[in-house]
Amino acid sequence: PLLQLGYQRPLVMEDLFDLAEEDRAEFQAARFEEEWAREVEKGQAASLARAVARAHGGLFLRAAPLKAIYDFLHFVGPFALHGLLQTIATGGGLRYAVLLFCSSFLQTILLQQYFMMCFRSGTHIRSGVMSAVFKKALKVSTGTRNKESVGQMMNLLSNDVNRIGPRLTPYAHMLWSGPLQIVTAFVILWKLIGVGAVSGLLITAIVIPLNLAIMKKRNVAQRNLMQKKDERVRAVNEVMSSIRQVKFFAWEPELTENVTAARETELASLKTSTFLGNMGSVLWNAAPLAVSASAFAAMAFATNIPITPERVFVALALFNILRFPLNMFPSLINNSIEATVSSKRLREFLLSPEAPGRR
Repeated sequence: PLLQLGYQRPLVMEDLFDLAEEDRAEFQAARFEEEWAREVEKGQAASLARAVARAHGGLFLRAAPLKAIYDFLHFVGPFALHGLLQTIATGGGLRYAVLLFCSSFLQTILLQQYFMMCFRSGTHIRSGVMSAVFKKALKVSTGTRNKESVGQMMNLLSNDVNRIGPRLTPYAHMLWSGPLQIVTAFVILWKLIGVGAVSGLLITAIVIPLNLAIMKKRNVAQRNLMQKKDERVRAVNEVMSSIRQVKFFAWEPELTENVTAARETELASLKTSTFLGNMGSVLWNAAPLAVSASAFAAMAFATNIPITPERVFVALALFNILRFPLNMFPSLINNSIEATVSSKRLREFLLSPEAPGRR
């Protein structure tokens, strides 16, 4: 009905459906504030992650079974393909073709529901934490207000809140799903191509520690980048807040140098962080190809296992399954690092002293 109405005339706000109660910002804000108040009672032991998990983690956890079933159906395809290739000459592969279609159809439904739940969960987190930051900004003490500029508060609202919410939740389940997919695929590959699977596993075992080392360095670079970004925002805000005095005393050259220096140091930190992130991405993107090549080479030269079409195509299907978790790990690790840094920044701000008498 809504699409048909939009086809007939431009939609207005009154045409839209009401949000569900749990999707309303005020509902999620109240839920987070209640849980955060419990954490504040613990003093410096307060944890933003615990408050977020208790307030908004239910919907995120309910998406886990959908992801588990989706991952299981991932491996139905290679088995059905194996049976189809074995029976294609005799014409008895109809049931395998139907199985392939049904598994793909169910995967599509499950994946869409899974992402819907994860994106809603991320939006709930953003709504709750953003509301708390807004309210805190109205109550902070003069010392905190002098320390935290308007630009830094805007960074919290525009960047940090998104990093612990909508940017993290859609793929956070890959932290447990990815390793399970990798282990399951390698077990099946071992039974299928023997020592070739071990060769692929060795390549993976080499790539993972290298990537983790790169990501640790990027974690340090990311923290440094956020500090430099705050310094640049502070420098710009100081100029803008006293622009009349700057113009009157002709201080533009000196202050321009200060802002330019802050931007250059931020840019240097950004280059370092981006370079390390790209190194990790290149390493992970090359991993599936290296794993496939080494596995088939080992199968050809180190075993007597015949290289048949069903073995090759099924192995390729399994290696294709490996591509997604292997490719996702770099961005997932990056997002987790950014979420950790942002969570600490938000926690420090929400625990900052308040002006007396403000509630």
